[in-house]
Amino acid sequence: MKKIFTLHIFLVILVFGCIGSKKKKNLNKEKETKTLAVNKTNSAPKNPVNKNIEKLGYTIGRVIDKTKTSGCTFVIQVNDSSVFEPVNLESKFKKDGLKIAFKHKKSRAMTTCMMGQTVVVSEVKTLKEE
Repeated sequence: MKKIFTLHIFLVILVFGCIGSKKKKNLNKEKETKTLAVNKTNSAPKNPVNKNIEKLGYTIGRVIDKTKTSGCTFVIQVNDSSVFEPVNLESKFKKDGLKIAFKHKKSRAMTTCMMGQTVVVSEVKTLKEE
């Protein structure tokens, strides 16, 4: 008799435990759906010219003057907020706020700036402000 009673209690706990976890999963799915909907509405349309440049292998960014920071020169901030330290940026592109499209390769060069990934720039194009 005790075994049957214990078995029934175990089954009741098991069933109610499974029902509770399904409700939690459904709540998590609803939160994810709402988050995705918000992210889709907040995304700004890209300039079609920039899209074509990105397809050609260029990265779009903005040159920032960090010469006032010790050990730094000019860095390139990309739209996703990552920062690159170009090792060989030509002087004609060293203008604060200049929007550029560039091709690069990661470099293992050491700098005293340490603001971002050091890169070797192979091609640079200036872009018009939107």
